[in-house]
Amino acid sequence: MPIFDGPNKTITLDPPTAGILLVSVQPDLYSAWKNWMRMGDNGKFLPAFRAAGGDDLTPGVQAGAYFFLRNDLGWRIISSDEDQTINYSGNLIGNDSSLPLILATPGRSVLHLGLQPVTQRVDEIITSQETASYNGTIWIDPLGPVSGTAYPAGTASTPVNNWTDADAIADLIGVENFRLRHLLVMPVDEVLNGYTISGDNPVNSQLHFQGGQCTGLSLTNLSFGGMMGEGFFTASQCITGALMNVDCGLFECTLNGPITLDANPSGTADISFMNCVSGFPGSSGLVIDCNGTTADIQFRNWSGGVTITNFTNPTSNMSLDSSQGTINLDPSCTAGLILVRGIGILNDNSGPGCTVVRDGLVEPRRIEMTLDHARAANQQTKEQ
Repeated sequence: MPIFDGPNKTITLDPPTAGILLVSVQPDLYSAWKNWMRMGDNGKFLPAFRAAGGDDLTPGVQAGAYFFLRNDLGWRIISSDEDQTINYSGNLIGNDSSLPLILATPGRSVLHLGLQPVTQRVDEIITSQETASYNGTIWIDPLGPVSGTAYPAGTASTPVNNWTDADAIADLIGVENFRLRHLLVMPVDEVLNGYTISGDNPVNSQLHFQGGQCTGLSLTNLSFGGMMGEGFFTASQCITGALMNVDCGLFECTLNGPITLDANPSGTADISFMNCVSGFPGSSGLVIDCNGTTADIQFRNWSGGVTITNFTNPTSNMSLDSSQGTINLDPSCTAGLILVRGIGILNDNSGPGCTVVRDGLVEPRRIEMTLDHARAANQQTKEQ
């Protein structure tokens, strides 16, 4: 496996055998890089490759997989420190044709062969009809019988049964949209930046995360839970289970937590719960562990019981606009500003360092008292 140096943006190739090194671009470079990205916090580095496919070559025939080295971001390939000839097979192209792909190895005679601008393998060609049948989406059904990346795996009529193959097919045809049926457990530390994953409905489509990267990930119409990856993601019309490391914007979701927020989110967006409801019965409701997050938090048109814990960052602000329900502020809320508005019941047990402003909150009993007074006044007027 080549050595990837994220800070210096270099890829050092394996040593040759008898002066010859054979490099198959997809498994030896692109797939190796994707595996490296899943290790530790390597996902924080600028990407080394992008993949594309499906571009017209001639009428009715489209290209197979093309792998672009992100030389525009500074990535370069280096040979091992030996005299050698390197033969590349597959479609390796620089993202910027005006910049080099290779860094010379000082004092060595190294010949790089097979880096012509456009190459093509016949067995990688996908016809336009086949590409169109995906309709821009890779289908996944972990209960299905189909694996592998050969067409028609991943189409609506033939869903692929695992994420690794689905991701490879998406790279091959150049899409980032996935449709899920049944339960899918994501690989540990998977990189999901920029992907869109939707479900048939939140009951039949379920997703479990195990860390990684999820900047720009979009989830729709499914259930999900587990350890979220680093980065801000969005979800709409979903049902959540227990979630950890959450930095998100949730829209019209039912929350069956508990939910633990990301203590140090990388982005600048607020953690947002828009038109969301608690999926718990009773006044204690959903528990949201703020985990001392540095982010601001907003609830808009919140419905149901919610308990807020560990709101401890003095620079953080929370706006909690309730349409109905009970809001419980735990004693572990010891700093920051919490603004409570709307209609609901507030049980404020927060610590002395937490500033709670409730002027905009109207409790249901006060509404009922106001109505009772209005009814009494109206009755008195009638009697007079």
